[in-house]
Amino acid sequence: MYLAKVRLVSAAFLQRIFRGMLGRKAAHNERQRLEDMRRRHEASVKIQSTWKMKIAREEYRVLRVHLLASVEIQRVFRGRLGKKKAARVRKWESTEPGADRLKLGLDLINESKIAFERQQEEIDALHRAQERTEARVSHIHAELKESEQELSILEREVSGASQPLSHSNQSTNNYIIRSCKTSTTLSKICRSSPTSVS
Repeated sequence: MYLAKVRLVSAAFLQRIFRGMLGRKAAHNERQRLEDMRRRHEASVKIQSTWKMKIAREEYRVLRVHLLASVEIQRVFRGRLGKKKAARVRKWESTEPGADRLKLGLDLINESKIAFERQQEEIDALHRAQERTEARVSHIHAELKESEQELSILEREVSGASQPLSHSNQSTNNYIIRSCKTSTTLSKICRSSPTSVS
Protein backbone atom coordinates (compact mmCIF):
# COMPACT_ATOMS: atom_id res chain seq x y z
CA MET A 1 0.00 0.00 0.00
CA TYR A 2 2.79 2.40 0.94
CA LEU A 3 4.70 1.52 -2.25
CA ALA A 4 1.64 2.25 -4.40
CA LYS A 5 1.20 5.60 -2.67
CA VAL A 6 4.89 6.46 -3.27
CA ARG A 7 4.54 5.50 -6.94
CA LEU A 8 1.40 7.67 -7.26
CA VAL A 9 3.13 10.66 -5.65
CA SER A 10 6.23 10.12 -7.81
CA ALA A 11 4.12 9.83 -10.96
CA ALA A 12 2.23 13.02 -10.08
CA PHE A 13 5.56 14.77 -9.39
CA LEU A 14 7.02 13.63 -12.73
CA GLN A 15 3.85 14.67 -14.56
CA ARG A 16 3.94 18.07 -12.87
CA ILE A 17 7.59 18.57 -13.83
CA PHE A 18 6.95 17.41 -17.41
CA ARG A 19 3.86 19.62 -17.81
CA GLY A 20 5.79 22.57 -16.39
CA MET A 21 8.54 21.95 -18.93
CA LEU A 22 5.97 21.80 -21.75
CA GLY A 23 4.32 25.00 -20.50
CA ARG A 24 7.64 26.87 -20.27
CA LYS A 25 8.55 25.67 -23.76
CA ALA A 26 5.18 26.78 -25.15
CA ALA A 27 5.49 30.15 -23.38
CA HIS A 28 9.03 30.56 -24.76
CA ASN A 29 7.82 29.72 -28.28
CA GLU A 30 4.93 32.19 -27.94
CA ARG A 31 7.27 34.93 -26.67
CA GLN A 32 9.62 34.21 -29.56
CA ARG A 33 6.75 34.40 -32.05
CA LEU A 34 5.53 37.70 -30.62
CA GLU A 35 9.08 39.07 -30.65
CA ASP A 36 9.48 38.04 -34.30
CA MET A 37 6.17 39.72 -35.14
CA ARG A 38 7.27 42.89 -33.32
CA ARG A 39 10.62 42.97 -35.14
CA ARG A 40 8.94 42.39 -38.50
CA HIS A 41 6.45 45.16 -37.75
CA GLU A 42 9.24 47.58 -36.78
CA ALA A 43 11.20 46.65 -39.91
CA SER A 44 8.16 47.17 -42.14
CA VAL A 45 7.43 50.53 -40.48
CA LYS A 46 11.06 51.58 -41.04
CA ILE A 47 10.95 50.50 -44.68
CA GLN A 48 7.63 52.28 -45.25
CA SER A 49 8.77 55.47 -43.54
CA THR A 50 12.01 55.51 -45.54
CA TRP A 51 10.13 54.96 -48.79
CA LYS A 52 7.54 57.64 -47.93
CA MET A 53 10.35 60.04 -47.04
CA LYS A 54 12.01 59.39 -50.42
CA ILE A 55 8.73 59.95 -52.27
CA ALA A 56 8.01 63.12 -50.29
CA ARG A 57 11.48 64.51 -51.02
CA GLU A 58 11.07 63.81 -54.74
CA GLU A 59 7.62 65.43 -54.74
CA TYR A 60 9.00 68.45 -52.88
CA ARG A 61 11.89 68.75 -55.33
CA VAL A 62 9.54 68.61 -58.33
CA LEU A 63 7.18 71.08 -56.64
CA ARG A 64 10.08 73.44 -55.92
CA VAL A 65 11.27 73.29 -59.54
CA HIS A 66 7.72 73.96 -60.77
CA LEU A 67 7.35 76.83 -58.31
CA LEU A 68 10.57 78.48 -59.44
CA ALA A 69 9.66 77.93 -63.10
CA SER A 70 6.19 79.42 -62.58
CA VAL A 71 7.67 82.45 -60.79
CA GLU A 72 10.08 82.98 -63.70
CA ILE A 73 7.28 82.62 -66.26
CA GLN A 74 5.11 85.08 -64.32
CA ARG A 75 8.01 87.53 -64.08
CA VAL A 76 8.65 87.43 -67.83
CA PHE A 77 4.93 87.66 -68.65
CA ARG A 78 4.35 90.59 -66.30
CA GLY A 79 7.37 92.33 -67.78
CA ARG A 80 5.90 91.86 -71.24
CA LEU A 81 2.53 93.21 -70.12
CA GLY A 82 4.24 96.19 -68.47
CA LYS A 83 6.17 96.93 -71.65
CA LYS A 84 2.99 96.76 -73.74
CA LYS A 85 1.17 99.06 -71.32
CA ALA A 86 4.07 101.54 -71.31
CA ALA A 87 4.16 101.47 -75.13
CA ARG A 88 0.41 102.21 -75.28
CA VAL A 89 0.79 105.10 -72.84
CA ARG A 90 3.68 106.54 -74.87
CA LYS A 91 1.70 106.14 -78.09
CA TRP A 92 -1.36 107.80 -76.49
CA GLU A 93 0.69 110.71 -75.20
CA SER A 94 2.57 111.17 -78.48
CA THR A 95 -0.62 111.17 -80.60
CA GLU A 96 -2.07 114.58 -81.40
CA PRO A 97 -5.69 115.18 -80.31
CA GLY A 98 -8.07 114.53 -83.17
CA ALA A 99 -9.22 111.67 -85.38
CA ASP A 100 -6.05 109.62 -84.85
CA ARG A 101 -6.34 109.86 -81.08
CA LEU A 102 -10.04 108.98 -81.25
CA LYS A 103 -9.24 105.91 -83.38
CA LEU A 104 -6.49 104.94 -80.94
CA GLY A 105 -8.95 105.27 -78.01
CA LEU A 106 -11.45 102.97 -79.77
CA ASP A 107 -8.68 100.44 -80.42
CA LEU A 108 -7.73 100.52 -76.73
CA ILE A 109 -11.39 99.99 -75.74
CA ASN A 110 -11.66 96.99 -78.11
CA GLU A 111 -8.43 95.52 -76.69
CA SER A 112 -9.82 95.93 -73.16
CA LYS A 113 -13.04 94.16 -74.18
CA ILE A 114 -11.08 91.28 -75.71
CA ALA A 115 -8.90 91.03 -72.58
CA PHE A 116 -12.01 91.03 -70.38
CA GLU A 117 -13.63 88.24 -72.43
CA ARG A 118 -10.41 86.21 -72.25
CA GLN A 119 -10.27 86.65 -68.49
CA GLN A 120 -13.93 85.63 -68.21
CA GLU A 121 -13.20 82.44 -70.19
CA GLU A 122 -10.24 81.70 -67.92
CA ILE A 123 -12.44 82.18 -64.83
CA ASP A 124 -15.04 79.79 -66.29
CA ALA A 125 -12.32 77.24 -67.04
CA LEU A 126 -11.03 77.57 -63.47
CA HIS A 127 -14.56 77.00 -62.11
CA ARG A 128 -14.92 73.86 -64.22
CA ALA A 129 -11.52 72.61 -63.06
CA GLN A 130 -12.53 73.31 -59.45
CA GLU A 131 -15.74 71.28 -59.87
CA ARG A 132 -13.76 68.37 -61.37
CA THR A 133 -11.25 68.56 -58.53
CA GLU A 134 -14.01 68.57 -55.90
CA ALA A 135 -15.60 65.53 -57.54
CA ARG A 136 -12.23 63.77 -57.55
CA VAL A 137 -11.64 64.65 -53.89
CA SER A 138 -15.05 63.27 -52.89
CA HIS A 139 -14.29 60.09 -54.87
CA ILE A 140 -10.91 59.70 -53.13
CA HIS A 141 -12.61 60.36 -49.78
CA ALA A 142 -15.09 57.55 -50.45
CA GLU A 143 -12.23 55.20 -51.40
CA LEU A 144 -10.42 56.13 -48.17
CA LYS A 145 -13.55 55.30 -46.15
CA GLU A 146 -13.69 51.87 -47.83
CA SER A 147 -9.98 51.33 -47.13
CA GLU A 148 -10.47 52.27 -43.47
CA GLN A 149 -13.30 49.76 -43.17
CA GLU A 150 -11.15 47.05 -44.78
CA LEU A 151 -8.26 47.97 -42.49
CA SER A 152 -10.45 47.67 -39.40
CA ILE A 153 -11.59 44.23 -40.61
CA LEU A 154 -7.97 43.21 -41.13
CA GLU A 155 -6.99 44.50 -37.68
CA ARG A 156 -9.76 42.44 -36.10
CA GLU A 157 -8.56 39.38 -37.99
CA VAL A 158 -4.94 40.00 -36.96
CA SER A 159 -5.96 40.45 -33.32
CA GLY A 160 -7.31 36.92 -33.40
CA ALA A 161 -3.84 35.65 -34.36
CA SER A 162 -3.92 33.03 -31.58
CA GLN A 163 -6.16 30.90 -33.78
CA PRO A 164 -4.64 28.06 -35.87
CA LEU A 165 -2.48 29.00 -38.85
CA SER A 166 -4.88 27.49 -41.37
CA HIS A 167 -7.69 29.71 -40.06
CA SER A 168 -5.34 32.72 -40.31
CA ASN A 169 -4.53 31.82 -43.91
CA GLN A 170 -8.24 31.50 -44.65
CA SER A 171 -8.87 34.93 -43.08
CA THR A 172 -6.07 36.44 -45.14
CA ASN A 173 -7.46 34.82 -48.28
CA ASN A 174 -10.93 36.17 -47.48
CA TYR A 175 -9.47 39.67 -47.00
CA ILE A 176 -7.62 39.45 -50.34
CA ILE A 177 -10.82 38.34 -52.06
CA ARG A 178 -12.77 41.27 -50.53
CA SER A 179 -10.02 43.70 -51.53
CA CYS A 180 -10.03 42.38 -55.08
CA LYS A 181 -13.79 42.77 -55.33
CA THR A 182 -13.89 46.34 -53.99
CA SER A 183 -11.07 47.86 -56.04
CA THR A 184 -10.73 47.58 -59.80
CA THR A 185 -7.00 48.26 -59.60
CA LEU A 186 -6.48 45.47 -57.11
CA SER A 187 -8.66 43.14 -59.16
CA LYS A 188 -6.29 43.65 -62.12
CA ILE A 189 -3.34 42.90 -59.84
CA CYS A 190 -5.07 39.79 -58.45
CA ARG A 191 -5.84 38.52 -61.94
CA SER A 192 -2.24 38.99 -63.05
CA SER A 193 -0.77 37.61 -59.77
CA PRO A 194 0.60 34.04 -59.97
CA THR A 195 -0.56 33.34 -56.39
CA SER A 196 -3.79 31.35 -56.32
CA VAL A 197 -6.36 32.33 -53.73
CA SER A 198 -8.63 29.49 -52.64
